Amino acid sequence: MIDKTKDKALQYYRNAWKTQDLHEEVYSQDVEFYAPMKVFKGKEVVLAALKNWFMLLHDVSEVSYITHGEQAVMLSRLALNNSGGSIYYLWEYDYFQFNANGQIKLYRPIFDSGKATYELLGFDIAARCAEARKLADRQ
Repeated sequence: MIDKTKDKALQYYRNAWKTQDLHEEVYSQDVEFYAPMKVFKGKEVVLAALKNWFMLLHDVSEVSYITHGEQAVMLSRLALNNSGGSIYYLWEYDYFQFNANGQIKLYRPIFDSGKATYELLGFDIAARCAEARKLADRQ
């Protein structure tokens, strides 16, 4: 049986990357976003951080996801605007947790910390992302 509340939250989340329209009601007040280099906490802070990511995105395609209990995973193919003006393609895996109301309370993208990150961001930033991720994981 599909949980329509969680299903809707995931669809709104991914569509926001295409439409740049965040449906604020699908995020809990205490939502946490574990970005590659920083952890953002609280709805206002998380939504502002997500809006900043919009400028990187060129396109999203091939989205699939599954929910199980209070968790979900999503796989998407992203086309990102590379700093050199070219388009960079990668697969992004996202992990979500929901509260009792079906709102997203935790969002964590899992990026390839190896070749894909290096090609997109460059060695220095990729190395800092990897170190930031290790620190965030200890929290």
